[in-house]
Amino acid sequence: MCTPPFLEDAKAAALEVGLPHTTAAFSFPSDKLEERYFSLFDAIVAEIRVA
Repeated sequence: MCTPPFLEDAKAAALEVGLPHTTAAFSFPSDKLEERYFSLFDAIVAEIRVA
């Protein structure tokens, strides 16, 4: 399975600005990210708000 470019871009951007929850979320394969999206969403938003 090929990783969609948006996952690599999002992961790299999150890593660059120091967002560990977001980096971890975008490290999942796209199908796992899709499955876990709603459980990850609040942590990602909270992390971005304080960045």
